[in-house]
Amino acid sequence: SREVFDSRLRNVAFDSWESFRAAVADSQPRVLLDHGEGGSVIKVDPLRVFGWVATILINVCVWGMVGFVATWSRLLCIACILIYGAILWWVTTTQLVPALAGVLWPILPCIPAAAGLLASSLLHSTFDDRTGMSLVLVLGVLPHTIVAAHLLRGLPQDPDRATLVVNLFMGTWFAVLSVVLLVLDPQNLISGSETFNNAWYYFVFGSLFSFGFIAVLAAGRLFAVPSVLGSVEAVSWTLNVGVVAVLISSLA
Repeated sequence: SREVFDSRLRNVAFDSWESFRAAVADSQPRVLLDHGEGGSVIKVDPLRVFGWVATILINVCVWGMVGFVATWSRLLCIACILIYGAILWWVTTTQLVPALAGVLWPILPCIPAAAGLLASSLLHSTFDDRTGMSLVLVLGVLPHTIVAAHLLRGLPQDPDRATLVVNLFMGTWFAVLSVVLLVLDPQNLISGSETFNNAWYYFVFGSLFSFGFIAVLAAGRLFAVPSVLGSVEAVSWTLNVGVVAVLISSLA
């Protein structure tokens, strides 16, 4: 379809007709319609490895520069973050093949979150009270989660957006923690009793375990029931995030 072509094949150069046909065949959403009896296969795609390494190095430089600019002016820092976000959106949606764009999608929801946290620091000097925590929730956590959920709507046409599952998972978990902490009063973490701190510790990792278990169940559901959302990428990322969350919470 035109939508699939625009999302996965536009601006891509091909060496031969055979490579174009192979790309067209691979451009369709990889839905788990038939599980088969094959064994596990681990493929190391050099293009994805290069993309992840380049993304890490670029972000270390960019966010390091943002932190440096923040020491001068937080308003200037917010402007730099928004400009970076606009450029990143343009590059991700129009200039890169899906295999490379997939490693950049998780950064996009972090842009409004970072700008929102800086804005909240301008509006309120501290985050250890209800006002500061409310600003963190409204200007940081919720925009991050909403943007991730909105971008995931394009998952059926672009399975490489499955990397956004990490953003949706972390954003939802942090939102729950923020709401509970608002109810209990953030000051209790600083001046609260040892009993309160222990209870909060168990709640944090208990909720992480619960979210991870739900993610594992969701991956199993996507795998067992064929659908346009049940691509290989979506099942893999959902399962991996859930397993890692369960492992970390169990060890804690």
